[in-house]
Amino acid sequence: MKRYHWKVLPQDLKSSPFICQQYVASLLSPVRAKRKDAIILHYMDDLLVCAPNDSILQHTLDLVVKVLTSAGFRLQEDKVQRMPPWKYLGLQIAARTIVPQKLEIECNPKTLADLKSLCGSLKWAKLSHQQYHQNVPGLIRQFQLTRSQARAIVATCPNCQVQAMPSMGEKTEHAKKHLVQAFSVLGIPKEIKTDNGPAYTSKEFLEFVQQWGVEHKTGIPHSPTGQAVVERAHQTLKQVLARQSSTTVWMSPHEKLCKAMFTINFLNCSFENMSPPVVRHFNSGNQFKLSQHPLVMIRDPKTWETKGPFELVTWGRGYVCVATPSGPLWIPQKWVKPFVPKNPAPAEGDKRQVAIASKRRRRRMEEKESS
Repeated sequence: MKRYHWKVLPQDLKSSPFICQQYVASLLSPVRAKRKDAIILHYMDDLLVCAPNDSILQHTLDLVVKVLTSAGFRLQEDKVQRMPPWKYLGLQIAARTIVPQKLEIECNPKTLADLKSLCGSLKWAKLSHQQYHQNVPGLIRQFQLTRSQARAIVATCPNCQVQAMPSMGEKTEHAKKHLVQAFSVLGIPKEIKTDNGPAYTSKEFLEFVQQWGVEHKTGIPHSPTGQAVVERAHQTLKQVLARQSSTTVWMSPHEKLCKAMFTINFLNCSFENMSPPVVRHFNSGNQFKLSQHPLVMIRDPKTWETKGPFELVTWGRGYVCVATPSGPLWIPQKWVKPFVPKNPAPAEGDKRQVAIASKRRRRRMEEKESS
């Protein structure tokens, strides 16, 4: 049976991490037995205390502090988190959600601890680049690096120096399938431009674009410069596929393409515009924005009571977001209904219709009396 020994202890420890973990657990076990209604999690020197209400939480926290300080541990008051969001082991815990903690990089280290933190943060950025191979602006946007730091990560990556451009054939049915998938994600465009290949000049493809109501234009025959935008997109996609080839050996061609498109659309950006392409695409027009924000009534997920009215922010298939005094609230669509005032003021059109109807009624009554 193999035995493993620590050569370098992590986090500046002077003893074994296992011994430290076991010793802290033995100190906390009486508190856990006494306060069974509270949750105490710990990893090395990081502790998380949870309780159903503030009184139980404060009592449990006092017991934990008393036990640890009596054993010789020192509590750093500047690291105690009492208000949300709480950060614990790379997670950011809010009142309703638990999400991965956003990476913050200290680019101006002044102490040895700051320098160690910077090296660890750059390691996370380097691991992300090894997985997705983002460009320099994408790394700057995602990890808040300086330009020189991002360039160094890209320059030291061996796969980002390769520029392979394989060519693939296509037929009309493949082009139609690709466009249908693009329409389902990006929406139906007003116009598309392709080259003069047989797949795009066939009668079947012409009927397809007419069915979707899309205007189709082709480039100048035998002129590659007329397809500069398309060829540039092909070049970018092929470069990303080639860079990710070492990490996508086990993937199918469809999975490789999806990973490359995710990197291009969601992670990469440019120095002129630090927003990724997917943000620029969906925020460019007002087609998908609500022109009005009507008032709605909702069912409170905590008390199951009907509350409101609240302003509708956005909605989709199965979900709704409303603006509450405490912030935006996401709830199922079935818990929302329109707000109807009990005594609504009549609109100008309704007043006009009532006046016309009363005139007709009086006229009919006069005709009956005269006859």
